[in-house]
Amino acid sequence: MKFAQVLNALGFASAIAIVVVSGSGTAWPDGGGGRASSTGIVPFESLAAVPSVSAQANQIPAVSQVSFPPGTFEFTDFADANLYGAYFQPMVGGLRGSGVDQTVFRMKANTSTKAASVPAQATARTNQLDLIRIGAGGGTVRSPVVSDLTLQGTPQGHTYNGLLMYHSTAGRVTDVQVTGIPGNASSQPGETFGVNDYRSDGTVYTRLTIDGQGVGASGFGGNLGSNVSIIDSISKNNVNAHGFTQYTMNNVTYRNVISQNNGGSGFNFERVSGTVIMDHCTTLGNAVPITIANDASSARFIITDPIFEGPKLVIKVTGYAGVTTTTQVVSDITLSINGINRPDLISIVR
Repeated sequence: MKFAQVLNALGFASAIAIVVVSGSGTAWPDGGGGRASSTGIVPFESLAAVPSVSAQANQIPAVSQVSFPPGTFEFTDFADANLYGAYFQPMVGGLRGSGVDQTVFRMKANTSTKAASVPAQATARTNQLDLIRIGAGGGTVRSPVVSDLTLQGTPQGHTYNGLLMYHSTAGRVTDVQVTGIPGNASSQPGETFGVNDYRSDGTVYTRLTIDGQGVGASGFGGNLGSNVSIIDSISKNNVNAHGFTQYTMNNVTYRNVISQNNGGSGFNFERVSGTVIMDHCTTLGNAVPITIANDASSARFIITDPIFEGPKLVIKVTGYAGVTTTTQVVSDITLSINGINRPDLISIVR
């Protein structure tokens, strides 16, 4: 996609002062299509009908993916393990819809009875309510596939999280849209996630669209994992926190990723290590384009052909949790344009 098309898609007027530093522009998520059908994929409607979406899917006799036809699949309350709208057990190796505009998962509006389980903000504890959980459990290792569907937030009178990818190894999330997941702060428990990649290794997200719709906290959260890649994706309108955030992650890759109109950082990194690759990424309309908050290590940041506002790419370098002392070495942050190193286009703020 050409740069002018990216601007139009993001809703920016052509007169805005933006530096174009990428010759090829940034790709735009385009959605998948068609219902998956092959060995190891079980049609949802072939399983015995029961009132609960997760209970019906969890009937599969062996580890398999479950495919869903076009339609809206609803669940009531965070009733699974008193934490999840739909908890897909480890034998469910995947959720395969029929397209982001065809298969929708959501909780029935105002059916949650778990408002009291959301911790007070002063406790700094985690909000553990999630609409969907899939991945490992009970000592198993799983590589779940989630594709071609939308996960939709609905009013419940309190905050909660969206999709939880739990302890996955080499999981794949492709052509998935997550909308309207409510949060109200940039730290726990008010910082919720549209997608929470928790303790995974090698999971790849492709054509992921997260729209906070003016109620979201952080769109994507990578937590306590490693070797996660996010490709051809967008996170926008998360007004209470960040577009993409990573906490205690080792080795993260972003390619052709857009972060737009988020209340905190476009890309936020806390206690990250290893190598962070940001290739053809766009940060527009965010409070801070990039934040690096390290207090125990210095990650190597390789930023290539970004799109950003203003004459320089602003990167906030600080310690963690409000502490200004940082272990991040500024010389470990590099920016190149068309193969030429451009440290003069980096503006470090504290």
